[in-house]
Amino acid sequence: MSLAGMLVGVFLSLVTKLLIARSGTQSEYGIYSLATVLVSIGVVVSLMGLESGATRYIAYYGGRGETERVKQSVGGSLRIAVSASVLVSVLLLVSADTISVNLLHEPALALPLRILAIGLPFSVVIGMLASAYRGFGRVQEKVYFQDLLPPALFVALLLPATLLRVSFSAVFYLYAAAYVGGCAAFLAYTLVRPPAGLRSIPWTRPSPLDKELLVFSLPLLAVALLATVVTYANTLLLGYFQGTAAAGLYSAAVPLAAFLAMPVGATILIYTPVTAALYAQGRMPEMRRHYVFVTKWSFSITFPLFLLLALLPDTVLGVLFGSSYVPASQALRILSLGNIVASLLGPSAALLTVVGQTTFLMWVGVAAAAVNVLLGIALIPPLGIVGAAIATAVALVFVYVARLVKLSALLRVFPLTWRLLRPAAISVVLIVPAYFLLRDSLSTNLWTLLGAAIVVYGVHALAILFGRGLDPEDVSLLAEIDKRIDGRAGISTAPLKRVLTRWL
Repeated sequence: MSLAGMLVGVFLSLVTKLLIARSGTQSEYGIYSLATVLVSIGVVVSLMGLESGATRYIAYYGGRGETERVKQSVGGSLRIAVSASVLVSVLLLVSADTISVNLLHEPALALPLRILAIGLPFSVVIGMLASAYRGFGRVQEKVYFQDLLPPALFVALLLPATLLRVSFSAVFYLYAAAYVGGCAAFLAYTLVRPPAGLRSIPWTRPSPLDKELLVFSLPLLAVALLATVVTYANTLLLGYFQGTAAAGLYSAAVPLAAFLAMPVGATILIYTPVTAALYAQGRMPEMRRHYVFVTKWSFSITFPLFLLLALLPDTVLGVLFGSSYVPASQALRILSLGNIVASLLGPSAALLTVVGQTTFLMWVGVAAAAVNVLLGIALIPPLGIVGAAIATAVALVFVYVARLVKLSALLRVFPLTWRLLRPAAISVVLIVPAYFLLRDSLSTNLWTLLGAAIVVYGVHALAILFGRGLDPEDVSLLAEIDKRIDGRAGISTAPLKRVLTRWL
């Protein structure tokens, strides 16, 4: 249930992008993309790594029965993050003209940036409350109030606004309103149903634990900020070098390619606690088996989508965003190639975090951000959105390869098995030649896209079945995962077990 909620939230976010892109110009969509990127960076800075640090401290002191320290962890993290968010919001309000005119050469960006800056603290409160609940072992609140509610409210507000053809600036008021409403709902829920052991939100006075929380969390801020740079730097560079229209064009390709990494991110909810328990017990062989299992199934889900994005980018962009976004096809191909690596090499960051390699993750993030920015500066002026896509793809491949090399040296983890690669090879051999034979007769419409999706996923499913992609260990590992998570976060692998059992 929780994983489904997360996926629905991502889908709703994509719907909002489609509505904005289709109802406005590429330049307006570029302004929207730039404004949301800048505010997203502001949210990351405001959280200061506390969204992870608070979860850890609440769980740690809760396990030791130290109720007062739990309250200090909740209250201190909220107080610090909210104070930082207000400061960042004020800085964005004051510097909106400078950022828009002097840095990105787009005066029309100033008003949207100011509007979204007002909503920034509300987004931070949502993130910190979700982290507090996770510290108490409750994941559903994060899904409902952080992943699902804000984008759902935004879609609900945006649909009638689009039909009524309201002004472009109204989009940003609606975006901010969605987070204000989501924050109000989460606060009301927390007052009525606070986490176990807390009767209310403990706005404690500063304590020595505040400093300890910050010292622990700031390296995590560096990791999160660097990941944000890798994700968004080229959108900002495109806005600087080539204007908002180019940024809008590129921003159509980015969320579509990012879907390829989604299954790996979604499985972390299950994978991390299971792996942490195995690591605590010193059960390294089982950790390796779990890594291979998660990687195989994440890749199996995303590989057909990769083939669709790589072979039919014109159709995908034309159907979803409109014909004016078809020029982003080559960028979509390149970004898809970079993102499929995330699925192919598995949840490396989660496993490295479990075994305490956060410093390594930070330095890899520094290197990847540097590679991304330097390549972007070098390639965007001559190549435009294609140069931005190359820079992002190279940075992504660098990150995941570096992590896998570290895991291989540290734990002898290597997920590229024949049971993963053989079905993919069979699918390529069957689908790619057929595409080249039929491509001149394919239409660029919704029915072509739906038909191609059915064929590609059907062929890959058969390739898994007849290419010996399944084995009894898949079912036994699912049974072990079920036993360990014991229904937490609304997750059950029983339906998947039943399907797999029938084909063994």
